Amino acid sequence: MKHCNTIMKSKIFTEKISPLRLSSRQKESIRKIMTRPLAYVPDIRFQNKAVISKIMRLDFHIRPQTTINREQEQILFLQMNFARYRISKIREKMLHLRKWHKDLVLELLHWHQKQLTYQSQIVRANIGLVFSLARTSNFYASDMSDLISEGNMALLKAVNGFDCSRGYKFSTYAYQIITKSFYQVSKKAYRYHKLFPISWQPDMEKFDQTKRRSDDFHNHQISELHLIINENQARLTENEKKVLQMRFGLKQTENQPLTLSKIGQKLNLSKERIRQIQNQAINKIRETAKERLLAS
Repeated sequence: MKHCNTIMKSKIFTEKISPLRLSSRQKESIRKIMTRPLAYVPDIRFQNKAVISKIMRLDFHIRPQTTINREQEQILFLQMNFARYRISKIREKMLHLRKWHKDLVLELLHWHQKQLTYQSQIVRANIGLVFSLARTSNFYASDMSDLISEGNMALLKAVNGFDCSRGYKFSTYAYQIITKSFYQVSKKAYRYHKLFPISWQPDMEKFDQTKRRSDDFHNHQISELHLIINENQARLTENEKKVLQMRFGLKQTENQPLTLSKIGQKLNLSKERIRQIQNQAINKIRETAKERLLAS
């Protein structure tokens, strides 16, 4: 990620912006653009005018919580980061000019508005991930509104830092950042209750509520696992399916989990090979579970 942290002094900004006939709103927008740090994810396609022109002409109308495909997702991220790239180039040029020209300032505002539009479209398409994770999370004494607030901030952070050229899905990248933000909220809540135990009211909050939530969440996860495996939504091989069923006691006739060694003996495979099959299967299921969560 490229960071352009050059900050313009307020006095110099006023001297350069004052002669231009701009509205108060336009001047405030320019002030923010010229005085705040800027970051974008570079891409080799930015240097190819024919390719980037074709990409920037594409237009999507994203409705709230609309699922977008991989191609649309990549295009939106390229559009947003190219707009920020153009902002950085125009801003760098303006910082070295003695006198600002209105056309250049308006071009800066144009790209600024475009990058905000692309960012908003990406957030709109992925906002459901925050609500889904908040609804199914099981973090200590965390209020839903706090989780959603922090999750939204984490989603914005993920949008700003995602590199679409690496090939993986944005939801996978955002999932980790949002979950980490939930963990931070939970840590703060735990420290608060530890420092101020008087705020804990037994008559308003039963002591076993956290345990019940944990049990409910665990049962929900087990049900999801059964569904994914039984319907083979993760496209597991026969060996992967057998290993998971024996490893986690998912077979109806054999509910006790088996060790890797015992599974290896049953399938005539080494312990290390069983571990590899297990990890491959878990990765497939994890990706499928995330997609189901995002779609819910």
